[in-house]
Amino acid sequence: MVGEEAVRQHKGGQSAYRDWTSEEVINEIEKRIKENDDKKYHGGPYAVLLLLIHPDQPRICFDDYAERLESHLFASPQQLSAVYLLFSYDRAVTGYRCMLLKTG
Repeated sequence: MVGEEAVRQHKGGQSAYRDWTSEEVINEIEKRIKENDDKKYHGGPYAVLLLLIHPDQPRICFDDYAERLESHLFASPQQLSAVYLLFSYDRAVTGYRCMLLKTG
């Protein structure tokens, strides 16, 4: 998840940083779920369609967002079987944390 303003700044050679609120993160995830669920997937039908969202934002980390995301019920997709959020590399666990988001 990269903000459009950050993309414009980066293209212009400027450094860009965005501090996301938990509400903005949830709204952006909802938006990504809807966009991907509304797509027409060619070659199907598929037994399973998974969506992996990778914010790759330094301030969207597992320790700060896991509890809030675990308690949130995202809109139920029609085509997608499951939605995962992959956090950026975490030095504390020397790896990447991933969580299955609740949809319903």
